[in-house]
Amino acid sequence: MSYWTTDSVAPAEREAFWVEAVNAAFLRMHTRARQRQGFHGSLRRHVHGPLALVEVCSVAQDVHRFETHLGRADTAAYYLISQKQHAWTVEQEGLSAELQAGDLVLVDAAKPYHFHCPVGVDNWSLELPRAWLAQWLPQPKTATRIGGHHGLGLALRGLMQGLCEASPSAPGSWLEAIGSTLQLQSLAAEPSKPSAPDRRWLRALDALQARLGEPGLRAADIAADVGCSVATLHRLFSTQGQGFANTLQALRIQRAAQMLRAPALARLALAEVGYRCGFSDPSHFSRAFRSQQACSPSQWRHRTEPTPDPAVQQRSTASAGSTRR
Repeated sequence: MSYWTTDSVAPAEREAFWVEAVNAAFLRMHTRARQRQGFHGSLRRHVHGPLALVEVCSVAQDVHRFETHLGRADTAAYYLISQKQHAWTVEQEGLSAELQAGDLVLVDAAKPYHFHCPVGVDNWSLELPRAWLAQWLPQPKTATRIGGHHGLGLALRGLMQGLCEASPSAPGSWLEAIGSTLQLQSLAAEPSKPSAPDRRWLRALDALQARLGEPGLRAADIAADVGCSVATLHRLFSTQGQGFANTLQALRIQRAAQMLRAPALARLALAEVGYRCGFSDPSHFSRAFRSQQACSPSQWRHRTEPTPDPAVQQRSTASAGSTRR
C-alpha cells in the first residue's frame, strides 16, 4: 500500500503536494480545490494483482483530465468510482451523470473527463486495466450512473470495500467476482423489449412530464390519464426502482435545473422557476433542489464552467493568431 497525506507538508505547500500525489496515485489531471483555507487530502493505493484500489479523501474540488493530459503510458485503464458520502457529477464524451452517495460510475482514462465534487471527496476508485476488463466487458459503458443501494451495484460496492481490507495479493476469486458482477450489471442494464406493463409505465411517464408544472399533482390524476387504478400506477413505478412521488420530484428538479441554466430565463425569479415546475412553496423548492443537486438553485444557476486547461487555451490562442496572420 502507498499512502499520501497533505498533513506531511506545510499548509502553504499542500495544494502543490496534492497535485503531485494525485498524479502519482492515478494519472495526470488538473485539480482545483473549492476552498483555500484548511485544505487537506489523503490517498491510499492498494494493489491487488492486475487491479488497484485508491481511497481518496479531500475537501470539495473539481478535477479535469484534458486532452493535453492523455498519453500512452497512463491511458490503459478504466476506473470504477463510488463516492461514499457525497453527491457529485461526472462528465465524459458529452454525457453527464448526476450521482448520489453510494452510486457508481465507470470512466475511461483514455478520454478527457470532468468531476465536480461540491461537498467533498470520499471515494473508492478501482483501476481496471483495459485488457483485463475486456474479458468481461468488450464495450464498457462510461459516464452512466450505476445505482449503488441495491442489487449488483450494492454488490460492487461491497467488493470494493472488501479489497480495502484484503491482503496485498487478493485471491483470484475476488478478481473473478468483480469481473463477473460488472458483466452481470452491464447485461442487466441492457434495454429489453417492452412488455405491456412497461408500455403503461411509459404512458404514465409521458403524462407526468406533461403535467409537472401542476402544484398538488396526485397519483390519481396520472392514473386517470393512463386508464388504470392508483394501486396499479404505484406498482408500475415501483417496478422501475423508484416510486411515483420520488419520480415526480426528480423530474421536477431536473426541469428546474434546465430552466436555471437557460439564458432566456436568466432574469426569472427562483421562486417563479420553482412554481413553473410544480413547487408552490419556495422553501420546499430550495430544500428539494439542494437534496438532489447538492447545491441551492441560486448556486446551480451561477455555477461556473470548468476552467480551461492552460495548455489548451494557449494552443487555441496561438492557432487564432496564425489564422489572423
